[in-house]
Amino acid sequence: MSPSASPTPTQTATPPASGAPEITYLGLTRADDHPVSPVGVDEQNRPVFSRILGQGLRLVIEARQGDRALGRQAYNPDGGLPDLQIIVSRPLGNGSTALCDAAPPLLGGVPATDPLVFSDDATVITAINDLGCRVDDGAGAPLGRPNSEQACSVIDFAPSVYGFVEDRSQLQYCLPIAFAWSFPAGDTIVAARVRDLDGRTSAVKEIVLRVGASGAVED
Repeated sequence: MSPSASPTPTQTATPPASGAPEITYLGLTRADDHPVSPVGVDEQNRPVFSRILGQGLRLVIEARQGDRALGRQAYNPDGGLPDLQIIVSRPLGNGSTALCDAAPPLLGGVPATDPLVFSDDATVITAINDLGCRVDDGAGAPLGRPNSEQACSVIDFAPSVYGFVEDRSQLQYCLPIAFAWSFPAGDTIVAARVRDLDGRTSAVKEIVLRVGASGAVED
């Protein structure tokens, strides 16, 4: 299967002011929790991850604080922006606009953000919360994991030892990708940023998830 045409790129992110938080890792783990390596970069130097299927994996976002501690919320029940903010360039699953339809009997997808730009627009905030409410801190809550021992990623393989993917990370968010909100065939851009307790956001980090490409291996 050939990848889809190149997705519309996001606006260039302005580098954060000194003391702002930083995303230290944005990538994938397999169903067995092992991190996936990118197969290369695209024309905009974004890491490209190639998978046969768009489900049975996790998005993993790690961050470190600047001058202030990181917020842990991936979902804001009050309707505002959470501390972890993720948008996607193409709909996941059926692209449902229902908020947090992530458990039976209501199972649905996540809408795309077009253009792929973070903003305070109500539809963008809803899409961010719709994806963020699927984050799992290991106890079923949409929160970041503050301790490396609680990580969802395997860093040593014999025996399996869990920890943050990047040594500099201080917080990890784990987002399981199930069938109902699976990535479509072709290329989807994932853009993420994080926020600290003073409301400062990190620079935007992006990856490309390529599903169904020839040569992709579920290693």
